[in-house]
Amino acid sequence: MILELYMKNCALVEELRLSIDENLNILTGETGSGKSIIIDALGLCLGEKYDRSFLRKGTEKGLVEAIFQCQNVNLKQVLNGNDIELEDDNLLVITRVIYSDGKSVARVNGRTVKMSVLKDISKTLIDVHGQHQTQALFNKETHLEFLDLFGENELEEFKVDYKEIYSKYSEVKRALNTLTENKDDMQIQREIDLLKFQINEIEAANLSKNEYEELLKQREVYRNSEKIYSNLNLTYQNLYEGSVNAVDLIGNAVSELSSISQYDKALSDYNNDIERIMYELQDISRDIRNYKDSIDFEPYELEQIETRVDEINNLRRKYGEDIEEIFEYYNKTKARLDEILNRDEKVEQLKSEIIKLEKVLAEKANNLTNERLKVASRLEEVLLDELKSLNMKNVVLKLTLKIVHLLQMEKMILNL
Repeated sequence: MILELYMKNCALVEELRLSIDENLNILTGETGSGKSIIIDALGLCLGEKYDRSFLRKGTEKGLVEAIFQCQNVNLKQVLNGNDIELEDDNLLVITRVIYSDGKSVARVNGRTVKMSVLKDISKTLIDVHGQHQTQALFNKETHLEFLDLFGENELEEFKVDYKEIYSKYSEVKRALNTLTENKDDMQIQREIDLLKFQINEIEAANLSKNEYEELLKQREVYRNSEKIYSNLNLTYQNLYEGSVNAVDLIGNAVSELSSISQYDKALSDYNNDIERIMYELQDISRDIRNYKDSIDFEPYELEQIETRVDEINNLRRKYGEDIEEIFEYYNKTKARLDEILNRDEKVEQLKSEIIKLEKVLAEKANNLTNERLKVASRLEEVLLDELKSLNMKNVVLKLTLKIVHLLQMEKMILNL
């Protein structure tokens, strides 16, 4: 339902805000009073082509905006397909900004959209009936949609059940087509050889999960080992072994404080804290010495690390950004090889599964059709009542459904 239409700088209209009542709304007026301007503005919101003559003279930019309140299932499907969400209270705001150079910009709930998207959305909102316009009622492709809209509460469960089975059916068919696609024996053998080569190459590398990151860390240490050794040596000298070092200086401070600590508890606390720091420094100094002594400058170890990094990088270029992705590629490749080598058995399994799914699909389709027939019967009664209220008492109306064979249902699925 449309709630409001806003226009600015459109034709003769400087600014207009039109609120729409939920009941019947009628706009009357003499020829030239501006009724068609309102319809044209609404048309712009629905994706119709913009003619810059519609922009008010002397202005550079105009605006039309329509606010709808919607609970239409088809509309929600179109919005979800284009990553657009309804506002609170199911509000939909369509804005069209028009410019003097003939260009325009469309937005739906604040998101810029193409005209094709706007037209798809508008098809679910409004049907404009005019003297020379094609009415959606005469388009056979929309008839099933009208029926489903009328009975959406009754049909929703049956449509969801059908789509769920149809999705599985399509997935199995795609898998079968992949296995039975037209490939000669030479093509198949080439694919087998390639898959085996890739599997063997990854297996031969004997990768481990965090190996690459560890190698890069080791490489940095080896590449900078001389600097690391030199700085550690100076650090150790300053802390512990130099002619003037931190441990000795702190030891002297401890000795001075210990001789007066009996005079005040605070002095005793200072002495204990500094003595603890001295012991910690001694421990850290030993750890630094051990780390320094463990550094080995053997060039062949760095060479081995570089070779291993290059090997893994080669695999990363082929099979994935990191080792985890390489493992994923490996698993997929093994599955594909197993699928080809056991193709005949797999084909029979898939064919058997398709037969089972077709039976279930036929049952779900039959349930949906029967429910649609009930909805169609109810719609007949409603329409006949409306026509009789217009003094069309002798009208005969019959709604029929075309029953489609299961093999044709793929063409019909979009209508569901």
